Amino acid sequence: PPFGPARGPCGRGRTAVRPRRGRPGGARCATVGPVEGVAEAVPVWARVLVALALGFGIWRVGIGVLRSLGGGARAGGPAEPEDVEDLDVFLVCGECGTEFRVTKLGELQIPRHCGEPMAVVRRPRS
Repeated sequence: PPFGPARGPCGRGRTAVRPRRGRPGGARCATVGPVEGVAEAVPVWARVLVALALGFGIWRVGIGVLRSLGGGARAGGPAEPEDVEDLDVFLVCGECGTEFRVTKLGELQIPRHCGEPMAVVRRPRS
């Protein structure tokens, strides 16, 4: 129309709404809110850009929460190996009897021999 937007049966800024079933009367009019129609005025590329930015922000917050729940790395780094040569500590295989003498002890990781974990045995000096 040459002189502004077309007016519906309810007038400017109002929209016709169908009545519910079983209710007498014709269409009633409802006011269009100030937000309705704004999304259509924004270009599609801008909506996609905003959606991507919001998605990235939500992803970053989620990763931050998961990292904080994980506890992070240990402070101080790995422990220095301790000299235990004078304690006579051995790793013994329970299947075949193979023995390894332990001379330095850091974070103990029990090796496997014959498919089974080896036993830690401390023997007195003879």
